[in-house]
Amino acid sequence: MNNEEVVTGNILDISFSDGKKTIETKGYVKNISGDTIVITLKVIDKEMTLPVGTDVHVSREGTLFNVTESKNFPEIKIQKVPTRENVRVDDILKIDYKKVSKDNYQKYQDEPEVLFTNIFEESPEIPEVEEVDNKLLYELLYQTNLKLERILDLLGEKEGEEYRTTDKELVNISGSGIRFTSDQRLELGDIVALRVPIHLVSQTRLNLLGKVVSVKEIDTPGKYNVSVGFINLDEEDREKIIKYVFKRQRELLRKIKK
Repeated sequence: MNNEEVVTGNILDISFSDGKKTIETKGYVKNISGDTIVITLKVIDKEMTLPVGTDVHVSREGTLFNVTESKNFPEIKIQKVPTRENVRVDDILKIDYKKVSKDNYQKYQDEPEVLFTNIFEESPEIPEVEEVDNKLLYELLYQTNLKLERILDLLGEKEGEEYRTTDKELVNISGSGIRFTSDQRLELGDIVALRVPIHLVSQTRLNLLGKVVSVKEIDTPGKYNVSVGFINLDEEDREKIIKYVFKRQRELLRKIKK
């Protein structure tokens, strides 16, 4: 998108998700003040709302903005998402999650796979070894044994509550965090283990740790919008998420251009 397109008085192609489908419409640029752009959307459904935090794609190039205010909807205020890591996308996903006690997080933060194995009951992956000498074999068995001992320790401390699974509904994800709807009232600062399915070449499930940075009660009783910032995220998983985000954005862009 050329910067000249976003000027006061211009009409822009706009797309966003309402949680069920992609909405494509036009937006009139009413005002620009610093990084904030005020746009009036052309919408037919006067009952529609657009929550703060919703991703908005502007123009056929699909430049990503984020809603910062929508109390006067269909007039909204948006700001451009600045960095690659923070580029987000909305998708309909079903994720697993569970609060991790701070004691267990501190104890196993350098070995998060132990937490994931305990919570999601997945066996740790065994590396493929083509040629094994005695020293390498000993080290592999020693490390595996340590992990098993830690998992057994955690099982002994395990609370009765299992992990929760969201309904298949709108999730907002980026390389720095995720927002989803929870039926559990989490608190700011809570550590959460997440299992998130993304589709790249094939379906992949990522095990991630995050800290709750925002909790907002929504209209549905007993439901909360929870924003989680990823912590201890290795670069390989971050890159997978970013690739997935751009893949979904390209898919959205193709829909807009049809």
